[in-house]
Amino acid sequence: MSLKTLLPIEERLFEAEYFGGRLRFLATPEFGYELNAFVSAARNVTFILQKEMNRVPGFQTWWSGCQERMRQDDAMKFFKELRNRSQKKGGIRLVGGPRRLADDRLLWSYRFIQNESAVPESLAHRDVVDCCFEHLAKIATCVLEFDKKFHYHSCYRHAISEEGLEALGIDVPDVLGFIGYGHIARVPSGLSRDKELEVLRRQVDGVDFQGIERLAAYRPIKGMDCGTPSDALSEALLHGLVERLGGLQE
Repeated sequence: MSLKTLLPIEERLFEAEYFGGRLRFLATPEFGYELNAFVSAARNVTFILQKEMNRVPGFQTWWSGCQERMRQDDAMKFFKELRNRSQKKGGIRLVGGPRRLADDRLLWSYRFIQNESAVPESLAHRDVVDCCFEHLAKIATCVLEFDKKFHYHSCYRHAISEEGLEALGIDVPDVLGFIGYGHIARVPSGLSRDKELEVLRRQVDGVDFQGIERLAAYRPIKGMDCGTPSDALSEALLHGLVERLGGLQE
């Protein structure tokens, strides 16, 4: 059995976070470009997770349960449809308006409006960036659940331990072959078993689980702060536009 890692999945998670962070101070059309990139990167997290871990014993049963939860989540279904629209039919439909920050910069706030499907109630009249990071938190939570369920398949450094090697049915020569040192018959003599494994762990990249936990811990904003009359007017106009354009799920 070969070693597995969440590193490719981690890369797409942080890529989605990067695009989501860039959304905060962008106006159209740049906002749309970055939103397309965000929904694509976020969708690729689950694509790559399934591809990379498909042969891990027990994965298919666990993954079927995750997929069912996603299907039952109207917001996650909506983001999946956004990615399909972005890839196959063009841009994502939005309405937006400006807000002026304390340092006099303009912050544009956008709302989803109906695409192929109406906007689910859980996302309606909410800032798009907030919705994006809430969506990313759900995906990050799924990745952390994989680590909890398949700990020794989630990170090379988890696997290269006494418990990991035993669980995977491999030993040091197998690890040496996997990380490209297969031509070495053995590690230097005189090392204890613990030291031997410690040296090997230093030769491989670890997964940034703290970063993934940070993404999973995101909590949505309760509501936009209408601190000035112009902010309140902008929010009212956005609300009216969303209603007029059919943005609510019946």
